[in-house]
Parts: sequence; structure tokens; C-alpha cells
Amino acid sequence: MDKVTSADLRAHMHSRIKLMREEQVENAKEVACASPRPPVVLSSSILRLSPGVQCRCPPGGTSAHFTRGSDSMTMNIAPTVSALLDRLSDGQPHSVESLPCDDPVERICVCNIFLLKKCFDFATKPTFAPPVR
Repeated sequence: MDKVTSADLRAHMHSRIKLMREEQVENAKEVACASPRPPVVLSSSILRLSPGVQCRCPPGGTSAHFTRGSDSMTMNIAPTVSALLDRLSDGQPHSVESLPCDDPVERICVCNIFLLKKCFDFATKPTFAPPVR
């Protein structure tokens, strides 16, 4: 069996580190070229109904009805968010933190869902999600 010298070990580790750095550079290039993350609703976001969308949801109701032209969508909802949808149904911009909903996490989650369904839109420049590390 051959003896391993310190010079051999340094050379081996140097080549491994060089390979790892090259892989990191490649991965960084891929991340830099990737499409940006979608905007996310925060409590400081300002939302409104998307252009052309109408919403009917009475306070205390268990369903929300959205229409855009001849398309329509009815979604079952928790009564705890009906007042939030009723408020946004006026078509005016509203800050998320001002929308009526007792649970702030539920408020943000519901707004994100309806944003993804293209029922809501940002009334001002959206806030983008922080990069994943």
C-alpha cells in the first residue's frame, strides 16, 4: 500500500475544492437565470378586485361568487372571511391589514389564494417573495 503524503493530500483536496467551486458557479448561474418568484401578499399589500371581476359575498355567507364577462366561479368559503370579500367587492383598493378578518394569517392566506385565482390584483407595485436560500 502506498503512503499518502501531505503534498498528495493537499493536491487531492485542492482538486476537490476546485470542482466544488465550479459546481457552485454553475448553480449560481442557473439561479440567476431562473424566472422571478411570484409576488406574495403581505399585510402591508394593497389589493383590489382584478379589472373586470365582480364579486358577490354577503357578510356571514359561506360562498363567494366571482364573475368576469361570461366566466363565473363560485367558491365555498369560511364565514370568517366573508366580510373580507364583501369589503373588496366594492372594487376599491384596500390594504390587507385593514380588511375585516379576526385571524391575520387567515386574512393573508385567503388573499393569496384569490390572487393566484386572478380574482384579486395588486393596486400598487407588488412585493416579491424573498429569495429561497
